[in-house]
Amino acid sequence: MSEHHPKTLKRRKISWAWLALAVVLAVALAVALAGFAPDLLAEGADQGHLLTAATATGPRASSEQVAHGDLDHEPSRPGGDLGSSRRSPMPIGGRMYTGSLSKETTSTSASASAAMGRSGALRTHSLYDTSSATVLAAASAICKRVAPPYGPRHYPAPKPATAAYIKRDDLNMSEAEYGRDCFFATDTDMALDVRVDLARAIITEVSHAGQEAEDPYHLSITAGELFPGLDDGNPARVGWNGTLGMRVKISYTNRYGSLIRGNLFAPLPGARDPYTGKVLTAPFPGVVVTEGSIQATQQMYFWIAEDLAMSGYLVMTYDVQGQGSSETLPHESSPPKALTALAGRLPWCNPMAKPLPGEETGCPGVPSQQTSNFVYGTEDAISFFLSDPSHPYTDAQSASTPVNHYNPLWSLFNRTPMRHPATPGRTTRLAIIGHSLGAFAVSYVQSVDPAVAAVVAYDKLISSFSSPGASEAGGREFTGNIKPVVPALAIQSEYFVSPVPYWMNGTTSFYPTPGSPGKAPNPSREKETGFDAWHKAGVDAMLIVPRSSTHLEYTDFPGAPASRWGQALASYYTRNWLDLYLKHEPGAAAALQARTITYYQPFGRSIWRLVHIHRNRNLSVYFCSAYAFHLPNGDLVSNPDITHDGCPAS
Repeated sequence: MSEHHPKTLKRRKISWAWLALAVVLAVALAVALAGFAPDLLAEGADQGHLLTAATATGPRASSEQVAHGDLDHEPSRPGGDLGSSRRSPMPIGGRMYTGSLSKETTSTSASASAAMGRSGALRTHSLYDTSSATVLAAASAICKRVAPPYGPRHYPAPKPATAAYIKRDDLNMSEAEYGRDCFFATDTDMALDVRVDLARAIITEVSHAGQEAEDPYHLSITAGELFPGLDDGNPARVGWNGTLGMRVKISYTNRYGSLIRGNLFAPLPGARDPYTGKVLTAPFPGVVVTEGSIQATQQMYFWIAEDLAMSGYLVMTYDVQGQGSSETLPHESSPPKALTALAGRLPWCNPMAKPLPGEETGCPGVPSQQTSNFVYGTEDAISFFLSDPSHPYTDAQSASTPVNHYNPLWSLFNRTPMRHPATPGRTTRLAIIGHSLGAFAVSYVQSVDPAVAAVVAYDKLISSFSSPGASEAGGREFTGNIKPVVPALAIQSEYFVSPVPYWMNGTTSFYPTPGSPGKAPNPSREKETGFDAWHKAGVDAMLIVPRSSTHLEYTDFPGAPASRWGQALASYYTRNWLDLYLKHEPGAAAALQARTITYYQPFGRSIWRLVHIHRNRNLSVYFCSAYAFHLPNGDLVSNPDITHDGCPAS
């Protein structure tokens, strides 16, 4: 009989424990992957490949029209508001659906259907029917208490410090904290989303590891690379690539030689606009999206890129230097003699050197949390987007790594100059979108880059670098006022990351400060950051402040506090704003003034449906939304206070 040393036996027991755990995790992952492997493959394995309608083999999709809010119960208000936005049957993957969900695409248990209430259909695998229904029912009960749907707005509004005002404020904060989570918990298969997130996080991290191994001279030392799941985006959108649109990976080096990674989004050949039913025919207007700071990643903004691509735009996202999958360090051209053999390939900078214009240190682009990364990042991205075989992009260190020397989808971009641009001389059909520090950057770039015809700023449009948040971002070259030049859409938020009581929310969302409980917040707060300056300069502008909105409203970030419909409002107004100024669509101006907005909402499992959302119920009750823009015939339409929150005329 053999003898075993106690330590050896202990090690064997530990080994068996780890083996058992590994088996459990493997089984769990296999179960998670089962049933939606095609979706994950569509998002992972085929990334970087151009898909056509003939080769798109993703999951089937369905559509359904869902009404949110009853216009008949809303008190009528005076002032230039039209009845409804444009509506039409839904095209999906080249096939038209008119609103019914078939048994083939929907299998929902009775209890799950009851838990979902008005949202209607949910597609589930039989293995999870019971568990999903239980989770949904429990989540639905909780969410009805912490974030119930808004009712009609009451005029006149309750007075500050009264019980009614405080109750409304508590509801507003609860919706900001739990609105998006409750939407996913009650209107989608939350259990599925968790499983999809787990699988996607693993796939993403494996992809990142392979990416770094292939190119060790261009390392991305970023939160997006180091923390699984941070750049996974919205799990309800899995399967979009190749089914509802196409996405192509790109890479180029910026002015400092750092490798920048991005993506291009475009309609599938023969696809139809989800809102009008029209066949989308190339070429298309272009859009460049600049992410926010504090280690945001481009995947957090895939939602707006996908939404615009489905409506006939060629869209580019990218990670600025030092964030997401882009390189952290620059490649200066004069390394020490000992490193001459690796010049251009090896990251190099002199921290003690005099900073270049706009930079904070002798290492250009370091740290990433500075204005220049987003301003110069936007300008470099525009240059790459506009490149073609005849006019290739000028790469600073392209020889050191494989890159795209020009936009691989250049032929899909509409280069025909606009005959009647809103801004004289700005004839290129290109818009820029930015969030947070990216919003500050695009606010500035619109004033200096002649290729930009329209701008959209997600929290916030600014007219001065002395604005709260912008002044702290850094950069010697970025000071003073910003000149309004092109039509600007501002989508701005009530809160920063965490909601706060109304009496702390009077000055700026970025820095809550205590105030008098007997005084309501300044209703013009959000107008004063940029809208008023645009209006004063006679440049078209619009401001939308979603109700219960946070600064993270415009990111697909796991667990981020955000309202239920803020992202839908942002997408709707962005699309119609660009339709007005880049496509000159005749119905866009009416849609911008409509009291019912329509959004093509993903519900998970490749189910997308039209939802109709009441505008006034979902705009801020504290801060004014407003517009002042010209119709195609030259007439000016304006409304300084869309929901009558107390803003004076500008």
